Amino acid sequence: YYTQGHEDIITYPRQTKSGMWFFHNSGVDITFKSECGDINCKPCDRKPSNDYFGGILIRSLLKQKGEVITGPQKCAWALFDKFDAFDGGCFHGFQKKDFPLIVEEKNIDIKVGDPIGRFISVDNVSKIQKRYGNGNNYDNFWKFQRDPYRYFRKDPAWTGLNKNVKLLPAIENIGL
Repeated sequence: YYTQGHEDIITYPRQTKSGMWFFHNSGVDITFKSECGDINCKPCDRKPSNDYFGGILIRSLLKQKGEVITGPQKCAWALFDKFDAFDGGCFHGFQKKDFPLIVEEKNIDIKVGDPIGRFISVDNVSKIQKRYGNGNNYDNFWKFQRDPYRYFRKDPAWTGLNKNVKLLPAIENIGL
């Protein structure tokens, strides 16, 4: 989430109402209400303002038959795959019944795990400097990269999944 005083520079800018599907290079978000004056502003040029934007990145899915889908892009593909573009009784090639819909389930016991930091694969620090510059936005990248934003559902289906990821270099090695 990006707002003045909480400049999470990693968040993709957007102009949306809440509850929308928002596609970006990392996958798909469910949006929060977002107001952004310049959605094309480069991360290195972004300055604190009255902008606020963000959403919930879908990182994993547990299908009703127990199949687990992990990875934000795999989740986007699973949710938005195979629409009928030739059916005349549809909305811009898509039938409403084909779209994923979030439905609240009542009286179920969901245990939520402790939040963990993001896993962002980075080959070298110079790529981060190029994208975010050398000032506050660069510092904010490192600050928000390690904050515990990721929440997950504790479920037996997640047991034994391969959790190998390439982590960023140690924070203390970059001087923050």
